[in-house]
Amino acid sequence: MELKKITAIVRSDQPEELEERFKGPDLPGITVDHVRGYGEYANFFAKDWMSRYARVEIVADARQARRIVDVIADVVHTGTRGDGIVYVVPVERLHRIRDRHTARSAQTCPRCRASTRLRRRTRTKVVTRSARSRSASVHGAR
Repeated sequence: MELKKITAIVRSDQPEELEERFKGPDLPGITVDHVRGYGEYANFFAKDWMSRYARVEIVADARQARRIVDVIADVVHTGTRGDGIVYVVPVERLHRIRDRHTARSAQTCPRCRASTRLRRRTRTKVVTRSARSRSASVHGAR
């Protein structure tokens, strides 16, 4: 399975609406940063032309990427300059620091609802360990 990173630069007052829209089990996570910059719209009245924006980043399965982009566009669209941009880039590898799990294109993070093979492997290890400790306590091993 392939992972995509969806990044949206939107008006600074709109991330709360996006957060509410994306709450739920379908999305593995969302990151929101407040940033400053200018592009098509520049604030000529500011000393450095910068405007305040919010950067929303989501890493998700490639099948979900199109739907996520559509939801972002529906929520933040006003039809005026400064609405923002959305771009999607491929994720080569994802490393989870806590348990050093790596997700690549052939396998994805269990949290991203992907490969059942990874989930089974994790469950088997847990069952095996608990079964060994139970058998050790039953047989009186020290």
